[in-house]
Amino acid sequence: MNYKNKAQGTIEYLIILAIIIVIALVLVNLLFELMNNASTISEPQAKSNWLRASPWGIVDWKLNSDGNAFIVLKNNTNRTMGFNYILLDGINGTDKNDTPARVTPTATITVIVPTNYIYPSGSKFSISSEDIIIDFNSSTFPYLKQYGVSELVGVVQ
Repeated sequence: MNYKNKAQGTIEYLIILAIIIVIALVLVNLLFELMNNASTISEPQAKSNWLRASPWGIVDWKLNSDGNAFIVLKNNTNRTMGFNYILLDGINGTDKNDTPARVTPTATITVIVPTNYIYPSGSKFSISSEDIIIDFNSSTFPYLKQYGVSELVGVVQ
């Protein structure tokens, strides 16, 4: 009878321990999910923010697994602007200051930006708004800067 009580106590202890481990694993999984999504907004929200930005809006963006970002910029003003380059985390786009692209009102320009963001296809990415700088010229002032209004988020192509 004494062994039976000990065996029952051991089984109860193991069951409680198993339940605690399962709960801990669920909580750790939830924490990782929250950390991955905490600092980012949704892609539709980011696109809405960038579409309304002025003088430059970003109509679309993609990041491929090689780290190249494809950015479609739109001139949201009523005058022709000179696009020099865009910075994403300190990395220049393909256009440089010596040959600015002339972009008419409401027209778009696609820029390929090599980045340090190299992720496998299908994974989520987020480029902080603080890391986004658009360098451009107006008809009266050269080398103006527009800073990011929102993150660029999405899924790596």
